[in-house]
Order: sequence, then structure tokens, then C-alpha cells
Amino acid sequence: MKNFPLNLIKRNIAAIIILIGGSSDSLEKGALSNCSFISLNQKLKATNYLFNLNIPRRSPSIFNFKCGHLFVIGGCSAPGSHLNSGELFNLDFSKETENFKIDGKLLNYNNIRGFSCSAFCQIEGNGGFIFGGYDGNECLNQIIKIEEIEPHNVNLLSPLPFGLKNATALPSLDKQKIWIIGGIDPLECHAVAFQKINSKGIGFIIGGFDGIGLRSEILIINLNNGNILEEINNVKLLKPKENCGATCFCIDGEKEFLAVFGGWDGYNVINDIELFEILQESPWLRREESSKKFENLDICGRNRPAVICL
Repeated sequence: MKNFPLNLIKRNIAAIIILIGGSSDSLEKGALSNCSFISLNQKLKATNYLFNLNIPRRSPSIFNFKCGHLFVIGGCSAPGSHLNSGELFNLDFSKETENFKIDGKLLNYNNIRGFSCSAFCQIEGNGGFIFGGYDGNECLNQIIKIEEIEPHNVNLLSPLPFGLKNATALPSLDKQKIWIIGGIDPLECHAVAFQKINSKGIGFIIGGFDGIGLRSEILIINLNNGNILEEINNVKLLKPKENCGATCFCIDGEKEFLAVFGGWDGYNVINDIELFEILQESPWLRREESSKKFENLDICGRNRPAVICL
């Protein structure tokens, strides 16, 4: 349990980003339990508060339910140890108390297989969805639905036609379907591991691995029809990498940003943060020099973290 000074968190707050787990080494080694609660003001000045999961988790799935619950499920805690447990955090900013507490309650789900590296997304009013993953031995074809109201029941749906890991998922604009993008499957041996973030009518496919090498490009996907629109010219990651975490946030009701955290460059775990302003037309992104304001944050390198904006 971690106490945060609520008066500091609420003062001029513009956005809150939560960075969950990951690992400090390659593959499944060095799973992390520490997490960062990052608050941003309208000048993009960031403050970092630390808290811990009950269990270290590399590449879990994460959901922000409107009832004020942050829900983390799955991930691997050590090589070959893939989790079917979840952790429920109560995020209640309405209480006028001196200290704000993050309490994590451990929940076990015996009806699903332990997993990490799944595709996941959330549709408001319909819950959270998890697709595939990896259990230490094989790619999984399970599809999991998590109810967004308490007690957040976890149910299995009809499975995928094949196992799939390292994919990503985004809901369509009408919220009637979900796009599953990239990933590795045992049938066709596809290897396109992407990180994503959605912003209004488009999504960003960030870096990843194409089966030959790491990528630094950022692609655009149309969330209405699932088409890959274009590669963003002259805007790339600082270096090719995979397994990064990403989210978007808005600080003034108008200006929107994309933040990319950590990842793996093929040799080392990365601890940098890349920040882009989201534009309404091509070239869609502009690198934000204000990311230097993030340099004072004590954020350790994270391979395969989960990231969400509240």
C-alpha cells in the first residue's frame, strides 16, 4: 500500500499515467512489481509516485473501469511462470483526505490459463477483452471477457482459430468490433509485434519486430475499417525497439499527446520516454521537446510494461 499526498495530486492536475510492471531483463527474466503513478500538469511537468503490485508482472493486461477500479491481470512473474491472477486497485480521487491510498487486492481466476503478452482492449459499457497470449509453452487461443462492474467476473468466450501472442487490439469507431493487429502465431509464423495507442479516429502502430529486425517506424491505422493508412514520414522512434508501452493523454481539452515508455532495443532494456504532439492531419505526429521535463522522473527501464491513462 502506498500513500500519496492527495492535495499535490489534485493541484492543477491535467493527466495521470500509470506504468505497470514489465521486466528489467530480456525475455521473461527480472519481472518487476514496482509501478509508477505519474501526474502531469498543463505545462507537462511530471511528478512520479511509486507503488507495488502484490506479484511481479511482465506484460500483463490492464483496464481502467469507470467505477474507479484499475484492474491488472495476467503477466509472467518469472521464466515459465504465467499468471491467471488479477489485482484490483481502488482509485478514488473524490475523498478529501490528506493522503490518497492505492490498495491492491489479489484475485485468483481458476477458469482461465495463465498468460502474458496478450492483446487487450476495453469497450466502455461492455467490459474488457483479452485475446490470446503465451503460457510459457505455447501461444494461446483463449478470449477472455472481464465485466466492468464489480465483482469483475472473468469469463471465457469462443476461442480464436489459432494461438496468438504479441498482438495488439483496438476497438472500431462504432465499438461494434475489435481489430487484432500483428502478433506471432504458430501456423503462419507471422512476427509483427506492435504497440499501439488510439486517438479519436486513428490508431498508432509503434515500432515492433517484423520477423527479421526491430522497427522504428510509426504507422497509422484507420479504426473505422482497419486499413493501415500510411507510415508517418520523418517521425520515428529514436531507435528501433519492441515491447514498449504507450498511451495518449490530453492536458487542456484540446492538445493531445502520445507518450512511449521503455522497451527493448535488442540488447538492453530502455528507460527513456518519447513524447509526441498528436496533430489532426498528416504528418499526424510532431516530436515534443518538452519530453526533457520527464527526465527528472525516477522511472526504471521496463521491458514489456503495461501503460494506461486515467
